[in-house]
Amino acid sequence: MKAVVFYSSYHIKYEDVPTPDITDNDILVKVTICGLCGTDIYKIQQESVQPGSVLGHEVVGLIEEKGKNIHNFNVGERVFVSHHVPCFSCKFCKKGTFSLCSLFQKTNIEPGGFAEFIKVPKELVRNNVISLPDSLSDEEAVLIEPFACAWRNIKRIQIDPEDIITIIGAGPSGIMHLMLLKTIGAENIRLVDIVDSRLEFALQLGAKDVLNIKKVKAHKLKGSDVVIVSAGSKEAVQYALDIVRVGGKVSVFAQTPDDTQISFDPNMIYRETVILGTYSSTPIEQKEIFDMLSSGKIKDASSIISHRLPLKDFKKGLKVATEANNSCKIAFYP
Repeated sequence: MKAVVFYSSYHIKYEDVPTPDITDNDILVKVTICGLCGTDIYKIQQESVQPGSVLGHEVVGLIEEKGKNIHNFNVGERVFVSHHVPCFSCKFCKKGTFSLCSLFQKTNIEPGGFAEFIKVPKELVRNNVISLPDSLSDEEAVLIEPFACAWRNIKRIQIDPEDIITIIGAGPSGIMHLMLLKTIGAENIRLVDIVDSRLEFALQLGAKDVLNIKKVKAHKLKGSDVVIVSAGSKEAVQYALDIVRVGGKVSVFAQTPDDTQISFDPNMIYRETVILGTYSSTPIEQKEIFDMLSSGKIKDASSIISHRLPLKDFKKGLKVATEANNSCKIAFYP
């Protein structure tokens, strides 16, 4: 089968790799679409995965083969698949910090979603595969996982719909936060970016205000109740700390380059600022997002997909995503 194989940040090949073998408890899925995530870009740029790895985890496909012990899915069935599952019983899971669970961190699809086929191991089959109705398109379903990540973040922040919310970064994750916040009745949502086209898109989706940080000084947004950092830079996190109100919340949602350090006044204890980070999602949020998409609560979700490319053009899509000009979500078709 064909796959996009990572060797280094400047050496990525579309080449033949072995189709994974499955056991009696696994399923083999023929990938029909896979989304490009910010963490994929981060891993490529930071070279934080082993050479020979296949990335990609936002997957929709058709079941090509199933093990003899699989009774709740059928060959030919169209499914959404996600890549990590918690045990739901360890101390981290009991505290709701599922991404710290050891099972969560070691489970994955094989080899990765930027391939023609993936193996879904038994640990994932039970909780991480959702059968898709005809009413939900592939392009909507492939967004379940990234929307679920944003949704878990929103749940953890415990946002009041009356809050003044500033989202730093109007890329895919910032836009998904905006769309989900609208579903809970939040109206005072402001987005910050350096790309005008992305800010214009945010306005079309219902942002109350937008700001190009290259053109307008930061003080305009001071006093935000909640600041969500969906841009992976030191400056974005520092900016969030500068504009959050006394007693407000800062959510760091985007990865920054390794060894990034920021400084802050330890006497912020007097301001009672809450700083939290949220990573990934669980089958809980994925099923909640599936229900929201199926019911139409999230409207026009696939509008965030700006580029649709064959998998063989992966490097072209990666370049479009990193340049961030007139682009949002990138989807690949094997």
